[in-house]
Amino acid sequence: MNKYQQAIAYFEDAVRESDEIIDDCSPTLQAELIEQKNHFVVALDVMRASLWISASERLPEYGDTVLAFIKHNYNNDGWRAYRVYEYTDHWVTMGNLCEVIAWMPLPEAPKE
Repeated sequence: MNKYQQAIAYFEDAVRESDEIIDDCSPTLQAELIEQKNHFVVALDVMRASLWISASERLPEYGDTVLAFIKHNYNNDGWRAYRVYEYTDHWVTMGNLCEVIAWMPLPEAPKE
């Protein structure tokens, strides 16, 4: 388990434990725990969005544009580059010289 997966498991446990004890706490402590839990949920969303997903485990939804980590077929030294690709029933604009090893959803665009 890598550090991201460990952190995700930690925050999932923290959210679950918060849900189990909130009702038994004083109103003041309930408010604090709910606020803390909300921060944990945001952290979980960010960490989950930062994980590479193996293409052999799961593919993106039809029409999703994702960040793809590719391996070039003409180069034997492993991971090579990453680019943005759209997935339909195959990877769009991939060409024949590389294969998608892993992918992740695109992050939100920056706000001006």
